Amino acid sequence: MRATLVQAADKAGRRKLGYVVTHGEEILAAKAEQFSAELAAGARARAPQEPAYDEDRMLPRLIREALFHRDSERRHLAAMLIASSPFDSGVTDELLARLAGRAYPDWMRARFATLVRYLSADTHRMRMLTLVDDPSDEVAAPAIQGLGHLSLNAMSDLAVRNSLGPVWSHRERAKMYVLGMTGSPGLQAITKSRDAVDWQKAAARWWIDQGPAIRE
Repeated sequence: MRATLVQAADKAGRRKLGYVVTHGEEILAAKAEQFSAELAAGARARAPQEPAYDEDRMLPRLIREALFHRDSERRHLAAMLIASSPFDSGVTDELLARLAGRAYPDWMRARFATLVRYLSADTHRMRMLTLVDDPSDEVAAPAIQGLGHLSLNAMSDLAVRNSLGPVWSHRERAKMYVLGMTGSPGLQAITKSRDAVDWQKAAARWWIDQGPAIRE
């Protein structure tokens, strides 16, 4: 049955569907394996340590699952495990380095940005801000949301507020998410501004009522 589905997908010109049927990923298995191994090696090099075993097989596997598995729940769980590891910052650095260029297709860059959202810390703030104006909403939105998981910072807060556009989109909604999650003082200003549009004022009032993220 699986072979039949793969052949049908290939004949229909939908190779990515064939990859999903074969091994649960939207990319050639060999490419997924190679990419994940290279990214894991870079992350390990950024967090040098002496493992108690000969070869670390878990980090490449988790990276591969977090980026390429067809099931969003599997990607989520893998990302959470990486976030709990000593390599979270190193993986983020590697992903941001790849996001800085345009060598990868948008769907892959969107997966990179989504994993950055899970793993990022204050040390990544400036590089994440460069993605606010990324040509792809699917890349910009999760990267912007990641800023909302960091503490309030006057510089990035002002940058997000100044970039807020009047037309609702996933990107603009993500910017309001940042302002709300960090408890931005700009929320009050938006509710009183003559220049703010209705959806911005409504979102600002909602976040003021809900309050910012609870942080330890």
